[in-house]
Amino acid sequence: MNTTKMTKFCRSKVLAIVLAVMLHSAPVHASLYCELIATRDGYAALRAEPDRQSRMVMRVALDQLVALDPIKQPPTRARDWVAVYVESGNPERIVARGWLHKSLLKPDSCG
Repeated sequence: MNTTKMTKFCRSKVLAIVLAVMLHSAPVHASLYCELIATRDGYAALRAEPDRQSRMVMRVALDQLVALDPIKQPPTRARDWVAVYVESGNPERIVARGWLHKSLLKPDSCG
């Protein structure tokens, strides 16, 4: 390979590596935020387990940041539940993890 071809080859490899690092370090959850459906009291119950009888972890306000939790996977019996985490007003600061019933999420609003 001559010097010009080698330089172009190296530049393209460096560019590919830089792009890969930039994409990998971007917040993964940016497009995973969920929109809650308005309820009578303005809150959704975040549960410890995918069950209406489970302990309530917290009351989630409609304006709080809620995102899909890629760490938790629902058991097969919990098809109507979604594993989520709630962030504070400061993105990337998780304040709680738990389960929301699908009926509390606007269709196609997350993920």
